[in-house]
Amino acid sequence: MRVVDPARILFDLQPEGLAFNPDDPARLVTHYVEADRDFDGDGDQDAADAEIELQLGNWRQEVDGGLFFRLLSELNLPMSGIISPLPGFSRMAIAY
Repeated sequence: MRVVDPARILFDLQPEGLAFNPDDPARLVTHYVEADRDFDGDGDQDAADAEIELQLGNWRQEVDGGLFFRLLSELNLPMSGIISPLPGFSRMAIAY
């Protein structure tokens, strides 16, 4: 794993292009416990940030410069984590 941009929670899983069995994919578990909880960047943590947290998910970019696509994402609030089936290695992000 290589962190591309810690402020945006953007990282690469290597070797890029590695694919898993689609009938039994790997699982990706990401944690955002150390992230700034002011998700909307307005200077405070409020109800708007709590609403954004409920929308967080793991996103995948298959090719450099391409679009990101949201993976099926299960949010686990107590562990500040997101669990997703992982079809293969590529660039990943936590976003909403």
